[in-house]
Amino acid sequence: MVEPDSPSPTFNPNPNPDVALGRGPHTGSFPLEPPMEPPAASSAEPEPKSGSGSELGPELGSESEPETGPSLIGPEFLQGITGITGLISSGVDAYARGELNTAHATFDQAAQTTTLLTAQLHQLLIQSLVNRAGTANALGDHAAAVASYRSALRTCDHLDALAQEPMWALRAATLINMANALQEVGDLDGAQSVLDQAHGLLASPFGGGAEQQLGQEANSLLPACLQGLTSLAIRRQEWATAHELARRTLAATAHQVPEMAAHPLGNLAVTSLETGRFELADDYGQQALTAFEAAGDLVGAAETRLNLAGGYLRSHRLAQAEPLLLACQQFFEGAGMVNRSASGLKLLGMLAALRGERERARERYLRALAAFEACGAVVAAAHLRTELAVSAYAAGHFDEGEAELARAAAVFTAHGLGPQLAQLDLTHAMLLESRHSADPDPESEPGEGPGWGPTALARAVELAVPAALALDAVRFTLTGGYQRERWSRHIVAPAVRVAFRLATRAGDTRLVTELIETCCAGPPLSADRFAQAPMTDYLDAYPDTVEYGTAPAPGSDTSPGCGIQPGRDIEPGHRLGVEAVAADLTAELLDTVVAGWQQRRTESGAPASGPGGARERAAHPFQLGAALADIAASAGIPLGAPPLLALTAEGEIALDRHIARAEERYGASIRDGRVIPTW
Repeated sequence: MVEPDSPSPTFNPNPNPDVALGRGPHTGSFPLEPPMEPPAASSAEPEPKSGSGSELGPELGSESEPETGPSLIGPEFLQGITGITGLISSGVDAYARGELNTAHATFDQAAQTTTLLTAQLHQLLIQSLVNRAGTANALGDHAAAVASYRSALRTCDHLDALAQEPMWALRAATLINMANALQEVGDLDGAQSVLDQAHGLLASPFGGGAEQQLGQEANSLLPACLQGLTSLAIRRQEWATAHELARRTLAATAHQVPEMAAHPLGNLAVTSLETGRFELADDYGQQALTAFEAAGDLVGAAETRLNLAGGYLRSHRLAQAEPLLLACQQFFEGAGMVNRSASGLKLLGMLAALRGERERARERYLRALAAFEACGAVVAAAHLRTELAVSAYAAGHFDEGEAELARAAAVFTAHGLGPQLAQLDLTHAMLLESRHSADPDPESEPGEGPGWGPTALARAVELAVPAALALDAVRFTLTGGYQRERWSRHIVAPAVRVAFRLATRAGDTRLVTELIETCCAGPPLSADRFAQAPMTDYLDAYPDTVEYGTAPAPGSDTSPGCGIQPGRDIEPGHRLGVEAVAADLTAELLDTVVAGWQQRRTESGAPASGPGGARERAAHPFQLGAALADIAASAGIPLGAPPLLALTAEGEIALDRHIARAEERYGASIRDGRVIPTW
């Protein structure tokens, strides 16, 4: 079933297009098909379609004959109803004749047959509700979709009672699909909760034969659940988590359900783009597009083109972005996909803004905003308000720009989206700086004249420094050195430059000094993170069984490239280019560090365990097109958050007030609490 790729691509405004782009993650929704067997006759459950999100509608027309019991569709079902009526009549006659044992047995048979048919109808009702909800979600009616999913879950409760055993797979499929709609309306905590429930159903050991019931379904449901978790991490801008989940999901789908592999490829493109690895993002995106087209998935292909166009706008390749955007917009409008059409309008507005066509950009932004608000996509609307604020400032409508920024900040705060709020604050600071530059009148106050003088500049400093600290803190969550370098170059460096520039223009020499001390202090290695791979709660229950760079098993027609890139032969162990050499050197350095770490633990009497497992999990080179050179997926040295810097013997801490402000406002851990002297 079409589950539109999470929120529309969301870019930072024009003053600093390199700070951070948004993304459209690929989620894990799919239609549910009619059950293969009646639940009272066997423990089998309906098989969900093993694709995830990218069809124009549910596949409800397929019929299947059950191995036992009456058919749900056709004359056998009607015969079952007639048979129940006949049994009840026979029981009544037997009771009237005084044949109570016969009457009891007849009524019991009628009750069992009725329960069988009722359970089958409940399964069909659940599937209809889930597919109706998925279609509503694709059309942009997210509130109706959530309500329909909740009705499906209530029906699952009734079905469990009728079948006298839990329908684990059917409930898990409903939860996975529901999470996508919750993400669209900005309920990220709710989406996390239902995905955790689904993951618990699919990955935890059950008694009483549930393992057999879930065995086949889990092959497709668990990757879909991981895709939903990846989408959630992307929306929260938890890039290390999102990248690892996408990588692990790709490993699973490539060998078990290769028709689903396009979605983790698309998510890897998103995480690569958002961490500054533009060429790699383009490669992943092109491979995802090839996979969607090979599968005949029109919606998935259109959504991937939309994300590719967003990447081209990021790198100012406007001529490449425009035809993709126009084609996507025509498709989304024709399909009635309001949310995706709004995303296309937003990017078309950005295209116009980059060309200096302010009025056209504003008109497209307003149309997109109305569409987002109509379908309840509040977070996507908040991102768009940032663009409207930039447009308003450029036109000299400062009060309007401030109002739009305040509305966007309120949404990000309410939904716990700290990284997005940090990017918004940085943009706000640059807009205030631009207004001050227009007329640095030392006498002007807020709301007076074209500039706000020193008041605006001081406010810009208070916004920019904590925001830069929060964005820099993301760097220490990334596990790969290449990831960190790209994040530093494309995300952190522009933010820090803004903070330095504003502090200098404000004449705050003390702040400039503290910023210099902070930038010169290097981060420590994180021994703890050698021993702990990210997302172990999810990933340890679903181990990475795919050995990249190894040939498929004899007789197997599934290979690392199967269903992903038709026509591209990938030799086992193959790696490309300079990045491959860097990956080997990084892996060698990591081996040296880990060996020294283990030796120190042995000498101190501690068990020499921990980093080896993480090293082994990171050792396999990623084998998929030019994206095989993704160093962050194959090797990296974990870093910890930097310590606090003491400026004086009395314990005065560099940027103490700004660090506290960042941790309070963005909910981020900026420093690890240790204190080291700067002298």
